Amino acid sequence: MRAGLLAVPAALALAVGLAQPPAAAAVTSWPDEPGDAAPAADITAYSIGVFGDHTGGSVRLAAYDPATVAQLVVSVSLDVDGDGTADFVLWKYGRPGPVEVVRESDAETVCTDGFAAYDAAGSTVSVYAPSRCLGSPASARGQLYVGGRLVSAGAADFAPSADELSPAVAVGATSPVQPPPPPSPAPSPTPAPPSPSPAPTPPGPQPAPPAGPARVAPKAQATVAYSRGVATVCVVARDGSAGLRGERARLLTKPPRSGTWRPARTYVLNRAGRACVTQPAVRVWQYRWRVLASPAVVPATSNTVRVEPRR
Repeated sequence: MRAGLLAVPAALALAVGLAQPPAAAAVTSWPDEPGDAAPAADITAYSIGVFGDHTGGSVRLAAYDPATVAQLVVSVSLDVDGDGTADFVLWKYGRPGPVEVVRESDAETVCTDGFAAYDAAGSTVSVYAPSRCLGSPASARGQLYVGGRLVSAGAADFAPSADELSPAVAVGATSPVQPPPPPSPAPSPTPAPPSPSPAPTPPGPQPAPPAGPARVAPKAQATVAYSRGVATVCVVARDGSAGLRGERARLLTKPPRSGTWRPARTYVLNRAGRACVTQPAVRVWQYRWRVLASPAVVPATSNTVRVEPRR
């Protein structure tokens, strides 16, 4: 969470433990309040970088263990059109695999060639994707999320906070964070000399490695309640009996005779897996919620509730 935004010039970026860019292209960095999450997921500093080749963000963690970091979910939400809401989210999953770019408006994956970069010395994880996946923005505001549900129950942190974006960062030329080099090919085995004895029977097929954690299919229930002419529209999303804390749900609205649902704001579910919004009950309107896709959760849409005028 945020301790107060404090822009750090590019020349001082290393002071908060993030990679220092070349002078021609600025990565803007800010500190984040330490101690507001479990150490494995606690963000102490973060940065946003917008460049002609790659765009993304970085987090410095209070505790850094390579095996633990590999199991963390790290996302970078980016507002690229300046309207104050995220347009794309870069997802680094808590399992091996590519970094995906998800379009927020419809939860569709638009790119799968992002990458994560790790700096154990700086306790830093960077998540970037090709800027073309985001429409090659001229600037962006961002929000970083670290989730450690696979490491410790409830371990999660946002920067600058769960409902804020960073200040805007202008585009630079070339990102200082680049994809890691591909692994070197294994050396060719040396041919064995011919043996007069029969070759041993080769071993049978090896068992496949265990699959990563399965994504859950949540149950999302929408409700509406009234008090003094105000309607409160809520959603509760659960995985079994557990609330999906830290997951995101988008409110969808529709006039009764319209055939189109309109996406509204995205909310972060609290520890009970709940989010609510209040509306004056002055007209007939329909609402439902969509739990957005994440590394741990498949998308799901709630039932529809109807708000009616209350005098």
